[in-house]
Amino acid sequence: MPLLRGVIQPPAQPPVDAGEIALDLSVYYLAGGAASLLPVKLRTNVGVKRIPAFAGLDDFIFGNGAVREGLVRRGEQEDGGEGPAGERRSKLTAVDLVLDSFGAARTVVSELPRADVRRR
Repeated sequence: MPLLRGVIQPPAQPPVDAGEIALDLSVYYLAGGAASLLPVKLRTNVGVKRIPAFAGLDDFIFGNGAVREGLVRRGEQEDGGEGPAGERRSKLTAVDLVLDSFGAARTVVSELPRADVRRR
């Protein structure tokens, strides 16, 4: 049974409020050699990256986004258009690609939503 390893390489610098991002994809056999002309499917999902709390700084929130007027408590959501447990459902997009003879491909993930907080 052939075993494969896939690598997704994002840009060296994190994109800041980008509308699109280029990704380099490569797949190779663990026994050696590129997976030439292999059809692949890239699925993408953009969501908010939660930054963990730091020891001794429990009273502070990091990466919280733009300042808004009003009172919003932790765990509560400002708008009611969200799914269960306060999580917003994001759209999963899929792109079918065929790798080149070196087992690599470059693709652009576009139509990224504008954000005021860090996303992953």
